[in-house]
Amino acid sequence: MSQGTKLVTIERETGIVRQQLYHLVNQALSVHPDGRMFGFRALLPYTRVKNHERQKVIASKMGQGQGYSGAMNQLLERYPELFIWLKGELGRHPLLFSPLPNGKLKVNGLHAIHRGFLEQCRKLGLRESDYPLMRDQQGIRTLSLVIKRLGAKSFGQAARATGAARSKHPWNERADAPVQAVTRPFQAVEFDGHKLDLRLCITYPDPFGFEQTVELNRIWILVIADIFTRVTLGYQLVLSPEYHRYDVIRTIQKALLPHAPMAFTIPGLGYGVGGFPSQRMPELAYVVWDEFRLDNAKANLANDTLQVLYQELG
Repeated sequence: MSQGTKLVTIERETGIVRQQLYHLVNQALSVHPDGRMFGFRALLPYTRVKNHERQKVIASKMGQGQGYSGAMNQLLERYPELFIWLKGELGRHPLLFSPLPNGKLKVNGLHAIHRGFLEQCRKLGLRESDYPLMRDQQGIRTLSLVIKRLGAKSFGQAARATGAARSKHPWNERADAPVQAVTRPFQAVEFDGHKLDLRLCITYPDPFGFEQTVELNRIWILVIADIFTRVTLGYQLVLSPEYHRYDVIRTIQKALLPHAPMAFTIPGLGYGVGGFPSQRMPELAYVVWDEFRLDNAKANLANDTLQVLYQELG
């Protein structure tokens, strides 16, 4: 279907009524936990764009077999102290999970954690007629699912749970802050280094006037791109097997300075209709972004690199 197709035509050809179509569009436009819109991911079967939120209060005379959907989430929302306590348990027990042969995870020491959880509930004033104390198993199965979800939110925990021997510690100045959706240009940019394994030779004149040839097996292209528009703001070509902190700083400088057009030596080679933002719109030179995203490479987290980001760019 092309853009501008009428709703009547969509309903007739797909069998989806407009009310359901509006619902699907709203789901696709909702914000994913990774900070981006759900997009087409929201249209996958059995995908939930929002966690179940229980509204009905649990009564003490409810049956044991049904009617408790969302009770644990409601309990943790009502008593944030329990959620904080659970996160603390995950931090104190780095080997809390172990993989099972069927690919699922096992929570080690679940019964001990469950006893501590019930003790915290009693300290908060919950009685034997309140959830989860009123249940036969006192919510141990649901608690296990909550612990697994919490463990999956941390990369290190998830890596160890699936059998990884080690994992690097993540660096994040705002570890507890949620990732915000990027909705405008220059709100957030990302830095990434792209490795190219190839074989090439570079010829250059030495101080004595002789030509020297160097063979390379790897180069790097360091790029800073605007997340919202996907436009490249600056890049740095590194002719060495690894890049270092000064290459990162040069890439940051090139993303801020007005782009200097390259003089191409190959006939017919040029920028075409594209170009860099500061090249097409000079007023975009020296524009500083609000957020800078990068991975845990040592050159990215070097003191010189962070000093430029903190002191020079704010």
